[in-house]
Amino acid sequence: MPDTDLTKNTKEYHVLPCKMSEKELADENVTLLDILQRIEDLEITRKAQMADLKAQKEKLIEIMEDSRKKLRSKQIMRSIECDLLLNMSRLTATLRRRDTDEVVVERSMTPEERDVFEQPTLFGEDEPEFDMPPGGDE
Repeated sequence: MPDTDLTKNTKEYHVLPCKMSEKELADENVTLLDILQRIEDLEITRKAQMADLKAQKEKLIEIMEDSRKKLRSKQIMRSIECDLLLNMSRLTATLRRRDTDEVVVERSMTPEERDVFEQPTLFGEDEPEFDMPPGGDE
């Protein structure tokens, strides 16, 4: 019996799975390795940037905490000209502000400070001035 179906044949393109050639396999492998390397490079860059951002944040937090302390205490640290009075009789060292004449600290002398009284003057400088108690220059 003859084929009586009516048919029409047309040419079309469809994306279908096909076996890759050796060159295509090699090229795809190179592409994959390149992508993996780029991903790794991005991760290294990200980690470095994160470390940098973390360090910046920590520095800002440190500055912020310092500012908070100043605001709470209403005080700031400054370099102030002071006198250090070494009292050999009492073996004490007294630190006094020159601007307010306030005693900042009175403490025991360190061994290095005691040596000041026993060391000769260096480089031809004048001898240090030591306050003598009244009637002590006999």
